[in-house]
Order: sequence, then structure tokens, then C-alpha cells
Amino acid sequence: MGEVGRITKRWTNEEDLFVKNNYGNMTCSEIGEKLMRTKMSVRKRLEFIGLSKSPNKYSYKKDYFKTIDSEHKAYWLGFLSADGCIVDTNKGSKRVQLILKEDDRDHLEKLVKCIDGNMPITLRKQTVNGNVYGSCRLVIHSTEMANDLIKHGVTPRKTFTIKFPDISEKLIPHYIRGLIDGDGSLYINNKKTKTGYSKMSIELLSASEEHINGVKDYFDSIGVISNVYDIKNHYHLMACSMKSINIIIDTLYKNSTIYLERKYEKSKVMKNLMPSSLAI
Repeated sequence: MGEVGRITKRWTNEEDLFVKNNYGNMTCSEIGEKLMRTKMSVRKRLEFIGLSKSPNKYSYKKDYFKTIDSEHKAYWLGFLSADGCIVDTNKGSKRVQLILKEDDRDHLEKLVKCIDGNMPITLRKQTVNGNVYGSCRLVIHSTEMANDLIKHGVTPRKTFTIKFPDISEKLIPHYIRGLIDGDGSLYINNKKTKTGYSKMSIELLSASEEHINGVKDYFDSIGVISNVYDIKNHYHLMACSMKSINIIIDTLYKNSTIYLERKYEKSKVMKNLMPSSLAI
């Protein structure tokens, strides 16, 4: 009996599109896991459709976070501290990863522009309990950038180890604005105060006590009254008085040129709901 050859599953147009959209942002192994193919199969397919094996075909400022000396750098340091991720491959390389909901894709495009990058932002759909959710993903394959972020407190598995950065005091408002855009909320309650105004709060979450206390210390220094609550080893900072909320909004957004649009619009709504006596 002759030798029976191995049957190779034919590549589909959908798989080719997935490879093209995610190449450079995912490793061959990661692509293979998603498509249920081997790493070698993915590599051969990359060659067949004319893509280089190297993920470094994209250009960007690898040293962007080396020194935090501008509004934009401080803001993105804060945003990545809240929503970003440093992935250590354990093979001598690291990458920076950021995943947002699909509606915030334009915000990722701002980061790509800041670092003078040309890498793609990939879109994904996933189903959870029967509901379909869309997300957008940016991956920057750069050990240098990852190490600079680690130096500024954004560590791998940062949830419990993140630290408040040692940066210029004038840049702290931009850093905290990034934190709140990533892991905070501006909340307006339909209930009214005794004086007839809407109840509201500005809140921030962190699993690191040291990190959340760094934010609170800064708020204390500018006259903001806030409280930190320990809820199951996660720390919840809240500022609820209108005077404190007014100070936070005015401080964080003063002369700012980068922010998450929907939260900036929410801050303007909050200001409009405050008594005119609080206007600075």
C-alpha cells in the first residue's frame, strides 16, 4: 500500500484577511491559536501572500516614553497605566498593548499619531453571554518602549504593582487626566441635593494603594476633598462635593489638548449643572 499523504486544510479568504489585519500586532503563534493552525503553517502562509516575517515593518518613536517632558507623554503614561498592558514574552522581547471598546478607536489613533507610528489598529468582535461586543486593539512591538514604561511605573502584571510616577508637578494633571480617562468615571446622579442641584462625583479605581494615594496626595495639595475606600483589595477614590469636582475639572482640563472626547463632554455637562458661584 502506498504512503498516504497528510491532508492540509485549505486556507479561506476569511483567514487570509485575518492574517493581513493582525500581522505585526500578533505573533505567528497567536494567529495560529486563533485560526487553529500551527505557527509554521502561519509563517508559510505569510510568505505565500507576500508578507515579511519581521513584525518590525512599522515605524514609530521607540524612545517616546524615555523622558516624560510634555503634556501628551504624561497623558499617555496615565492612560496606559490605567488601560494598557506590558506583555513580557519571556523570550527577551516585550510589547505594549492597549485594547479599548470599538467606539474609542479614534483615541487609539491619537496615540499612533503622537508616536509618529504607522501600525494598524485591529478590530475584533467577541460574544459574551449572547451579546456581541466590539473592541479595537493596538500593539507596539518594542522592548525599548516597554522598558521605559516600566521605569515610569507601568510594570507587567501592573494591577497590584503600579506606582505613581516621578514626573514634573506641572505634568501631574495631564497624567491624572489620562488615569481617569482610562480607569475613572465622571458620574451624574438623577437625584438632587437639598439645594436643588444634581448629585455628582469623580471616581478612580486602582488595585495599588501606593498609586491611589499618590493621586489623593496631589488632590489634597490643590484643595480637593476626596476619600479612598478599600473594597476587596481594590481602592476606590471618590470626590463628591461640587467645589472639589469643580477644582478637579478646572485643573485637569486647563490648557489641555488631548483627552477622551466623551469624558471631556461629560465634564462640561457637570460644569453647567454647578452653581455659577463656583465658576473660576
